[in-house]
Amino acid sequence: MEFEAADGIGKRWRFGLSKRKGRHSKVHPKPVLSSGWLAYVKAKGLQTKDRFVLYGDLDNLSTKKRFRVRAQRKVRRPIKLFGKEIHVQEVWVDVEELA
Repeated sequence: MEFEAADGIGKRWRFGLSKRKGRHSKVHPKPVLSSGWLAYVKAKGLQTKDRFVLYGDLDNLSTKKRFRVRAQRKVRRPIKLFGKEIHVQEVWVDVEELA
């Protein structure tokens, strides 16, 4: 099965989806991105520990399923009070925001 998903800046990506094969596949069928994945990883500059988020929802106008993808990286952001850093918070941000 193939599907298309839009990223955070509106670019459309095409992915192939298949079920993992093996002796546990009937008990625990898990989907695998089988195509389009490497192009996405390279284009976004993904690194170990980054995360890939796939959202699916219904388009209100056409009742078709639409997908969105996000590539995110955990960053440390300081929280300041009266100009003094009081805490450092780790948050996930889209990699497009880091460019």
